[in-house]
Amino acid sequence: MKSKDALENYIQELLARVDSGNTDIIEKFLQHNATRTNLRKATLLKFSKEKENGGISETDEKIIQYFVNIQRPVKVQDLEEMEVGAFKSLENFLKSRTIRSRPYKLDLLAWLLDFEPRPFGIFQKQLKNDALSTIPAGIKEAVPQKLAKYNEDKRTNEFLQIIQQLLDFSDRMKEEDLNTFFGSLINKHFSKVITHWADYNLRPILEEVLVKELDKYWDKLKKIEGQKNKLGNLLLYVSPLPNSDTLKEIVFKEFCYELEDMGMDTIDFSLAEDDDDYDGDEDDMDMEDDFD
Repeated sequence: MKSKDALENYIQELLARVDSGNTDIIEKFLQHNATRTNLRKATLLKFSKEKENGGISETDEKIIQYFVNIQRPVKVQDLEEMEVGAFKSLENFLKSRTIRSRPYKLDLLAWLLDFEPRPFGIFQKQLKNDALSTIPAGIKEAVPQKLAKYNEDKRTNEFLQIIQQLLDFSDRMKEEDLNTFFGSLINKHFSKVITHWADYNLRPILEEVLVKELDKYWDKLKKIEGQKNKLGNLLLYVSPLPNSDTLKEIVFKEFCYELEDMGMDTIDFSLAEDDDDYDGDEDDMDMEDDFD
């Protein structure tokens, strides 16, 4: 799921929680009286209560640290000394029901609302994990039995599902659909870096299984090689047809990128995060990587 779509879901669910008015903090400070002063009062009240009742979770501690902009345990005094202007974006959000800054500013609101899952990074990953359940029926069950030993590792199992999708699609797709499928895979940034985990854990699967399975659609690759007007960027990698080692590297990289798109943490991006999804301040911080 794209960041914009996930953020819109996050916004709508937070607003629904505000509208529900099911806690004293929501009814007193957030529902009809969401001023900057009241938002600070709500933060102080909830923070103090949680400290008295056994402390604040590590995740919520990070949420508050980001909002207060400190890198040590937060104290009541830190919140008391905050300028009310720090709550401007949340006040505007609750009044306009839109936000123009990075999600971490909403994460404090998620904490005030007792909304789960939080923060936004975890919420977004949960959406992506939920999307896995929409994989067409039969693909998950079609993972070869000889790969069952890998299924205990969740990340590896999801990787195998992606492989099985390709193999399944290659058997069923029309030739023009196969062209489109390969084109969408190849047309990605190859400046991303495969991490040690992916290289160490996934490469053996390719060595043992995937290269053998390539024969299932090798003939189709040969047929479409000549259709240069349809292949686009695929020509960079399959014209002329690569040897099996080269193709193995191509497929390995592409499936790793597919893992990243599904919310897996096997890929370490060498590129800076794309800021096109947000209209906020350039110095806003993104919390997602801190909650892996």
